[in-house]
Amino acid sequence: MKIITIFSVVSSLCFSNEFIFDYSEVDDFRNEIGIIKSQKIDDKLYLFPYIDSSQDSYFTLFEASGLKVSPVFAARFSNASFEMFAEYTSYDLAWITPGVQFDFNRSIVFPFFDMGMSFQAWSRFHKHSAYGFNGESVNNDLLMFPYNPHYSFEFYTKTKEPNNGIDFDEGEGAIALITPWIDIVLGKFRSKLGPFVGGNLSISNQSPGFPQFQVRLKSKKLKFILVAGELDSELFESATYVNENHSDLESLFLDEELPNSALIKKIKRYVVNHRLDYNINKNLRLGFYEQIIVGHNLSLLYLIPSMPFWSAQHSLGDTDNLQMGFDLEYLNNNSRYYGALIVDEWAPYDTFNSNHHNWFGGQIGFSRLVSQNILFKLEYTRIEPQVYTHDHPINEPYHHGYPIGFWAKGDSEDILLNVFYSGDRNFNFTFNVRHTIMGEPKYAIENISFLESDNLKRKFSYGFNLNKRIESSMGPFNYVLSVKNIETENLYHNDSFI
Repeated sequence: MKIITIFSVVSSLCFSNEFIFDYSEVDDFRNEIGIIKSQKIDDKLYLFPYIDSSQDSYFTLFEASGLKVSPVFAARFSNASFEMFAEYTSYDLAWITPGVQFDFNRSIVFPFFDMGMSFQAWSRFHKHSAYGFNGESVNNDLLMFPYNPHYSFEFYTKTKEPNNGIDFDEGEGAIALITPWIDIVLGKFRSKLGPFVGGNLSISNQSPGFPQFQVRLKSKKLKFILVAGELDSELFESATYVNENHSDLESLFLDEELPNSALIKKIKRYVVNHRLDYNINKNLRLGFYEQIIVGHNLSLLYLIPSMPFWSAQHSLGDTDNLQMGFDLEYLNNNSRYYGALIVDEWAPYDTFNSNHHNWFGGQIGFSRLVSQNILFKLEYTRIEPQVYTHDHPINEPYHHGYPIGFWAKGDSEDILLNVFYSGDRNFNFTFNVRHTIMGEPKYAIENISFLESDNLKRKFSYGFNLNKRIESSMGPFNYVLSVKNIETENLYHNDSFI
């Protein structure tokens, strides 16, 4: 059985004209309902973090000159361990999270020019502890939530007392300058580029947050975005440091036993994405992007906003991992149609050859506002085996073992159905069905058949999430109940559970 209950208290403050860094799938659904009603495209559906102007004031521990310090606490329980580790899906798990959040916003208005700008600083820290696992001690080398896209974390350690638990934490922070023409953001946080809720092809917010720098140029019709970030590669190389007492380097390197110290250091990995979004009219948007994954050192060539990465990679020796793609969305009556495509390592002259070097991933989505408060949503994703791979492992688009794009990796197929009901701001209900097939992504020049593996992993789930929020002077109390029936193959120790 898998039954999840969550009780949490979150105290926060949202200023006008500020970035929202706390992602919520419920907010995504509600934003989409509002946008379909207005029949006007909004970047809230394909960009995260996004700017919002809502104002909610809650209890704070400290407040002075635009700074607010707010407490956070959550308590969770699952009889299926939240699918935290593939080896421990049939055990009870209690998970508690104390934390704190800092919000600072200061706006400057220039009445003569009829404009203003805002400076924002945001930070949060969550300390997690989970206990259960049938009393067993968990290994230190397992990936957390490998098949549950709703969670991802950078690390964990085993608790000393009791020994059937793990400790892990999550810290994020950012500073931002917001103006009518340009937004600049520097920090460590989760980001998303693309119009899909179930996961996007270039950058999804389903991997842990990574340090990044964003520049967003904006006008009524056009928006240009540059994202440059550092990823954790989980790859290492040896680093040799010569003893400074040896001045004769020639004789030093001729010695059989070198009097120096050899250390292991982690190899750096970077991602740079620049994209251009054009609102053809108020209900039709088209976006194009290039994304490069670079190992070891990041060339300044990739930080020139107007430089095509396809050409820049050629001038740097074709050793990096280039991805290109586009996404679009269209509003019509009570419906929203959207899609996306990624091309990994595009070779244009071989595009229509049988033995080509072009690998694709595609998505299509459809949303329908059934009534004023009910949203029906269907998404389909298909990714070829070579996508998210590279002949040099350092250039693979992964962060702490998680793909920064779609969570199921290459050689996968995913169907997601959601029916969302928004009663009011304090109550919502979601019915969801998801079917995912995962094969074996691998790099190969020759063609590889889609999902040809003999060891395919399958996951089919259906269930509901019920969210109830109660306002109080201490902040909102959020009650969450999630019930899912899960059937798997070659995935978990138990093939079927609730």
